[in-house]
Amino acid sequence: MRRNVFPLRRSGPTRRARRRSGRTVTWPWRAWTTRTRASARTTSTGRRRRSRRSSTCPRRRGSASSTRRSPRSVIEHGSWPAASTAPPASCRTASPATSSNDPALYHRDVPDLVLPEVLDAACRRAGLDLAGATPLRNHANDVYLLPFAGGSGVVVKVASKAEGDRATRAVRLTLWLAEHGFPCTQPAEVEQPVVLGDRVVTFWRFYPQNERGVPSAGHLGGLLHRLHRLPDPPIELPSAAPLSSFADVVAVDLTLPEHDRQWLIEERARLLEDFHQLTFPLGVGFIHGDAYPGNTLWDGPDVRLGDWDEPAWGPRELDLANTVQGGLRFGRSSAELDAFAAAYGYDLRDWAGIGTLVRIRDLHTLGSFLRRAARGDNAAAVELERRVGSLRRGDGASWVAT
Repeated sequence: MRRNVFPLRRSGPTRRARRRSGRTVTWPWRAWTTRTRASARTTSTGRRRRSRRSSTCPRRRGSASSTRRSPRSVIEHGSWPAASTAPPASCRTASPATSSNDPALYHRDVPDLVLPEVLDAACRRAGLDLAGATPLRNHANDVYLLPFAGGSGVVVKVASKAEGDRATRAVRLTLWLAEHGFPCTQPAEVEQPVVLGDRVVTFWRFYPQNERGVPSAGHLGGLLHRLHRLPDPPIELPSAAPLSSFADVVAVDLTLPEHDRQWLIEERARLLEDFHQLTFPLGVGFIHGDAYPGNTLWDGPDVRLGDWDEPAWGPRELDLANTVQGGLRFGRSSAELDAFAAAYGYDLRDWAGIGTLVRIRDLHTLGSFLRRAARGDNAAAVELERRVGSLRRGDGASWVAT
């Protein structure tokens, strides 16, 4: 896969110039979001500087013309209305939410690549062949492929020890789902998880994709239809808490300017205020927590749902919103969203609260980029700057999945 290798500082076209080359769609709440940015004025040297008004509480969004448009209409035209026009009780920074997620995970507790001796020791303990180990991903976790292990290959996920409960839950839950006939990715048949020092390691079956591409949104819609109709699993699950650790992660970030960090924390507070005012027509139940087509895999002619790190009890709409957000940020077509809605049996684009969930998802996607940028990943730093700038402008610019 071709990687974005732009350094943070280089000669030639600036990052701003590169951003301008991308497709940008103006959202109808742009007039409101521009008020959330600190006002600036030009100095005698031609440079822009922030005024003292940058720390004031932003006014709420939306004109009457934008709020009259239906969610379906604005999605199909690449824009979004405000989910509500009522101001929150406070626009000041909220206290960090209580969370089991340690912010250190994003900066200090996960290396650029897991130490080879950790991977070696974990595989020896599990009795797996380490030959030919290949890194697959260095994102929320370090992920490796053992191509000769277990007959058809084994995927190894290495995370912080702080994520030990989550890793154990993922293994237990996927075994329970398999007992109920649900097509999810399955753990390898070894004793796990393996805890080594400050790392926790899990092992999963490998599903070769053979260049078939990501399964369609329609496949995911059918999987979620089945998932949301299963009985309650006999496993303790947390309550869904969108952006629960986001403020903590941003607070310790050293890559973004202070004004961007403060804006993100305040935006989180505004979105959660809106979220808690929503009424969810699909009800509350067992949800995947991070469902989108990128977390599905081919298994021969069938499709499986993977990445079971964030299951919870929560509004079922949360599992649908991520795919709709992909239509705005990653070019998912209206036809794909139609197929997704038809397979699930409900079209979230017709629900007035979808705008809030999409913006929550926008913020959620920043977490891994913050962590990677802090570890010196220049491509992640460039994309992080692009996304934060897009959110502050309130536009519908396309994003890059890296």
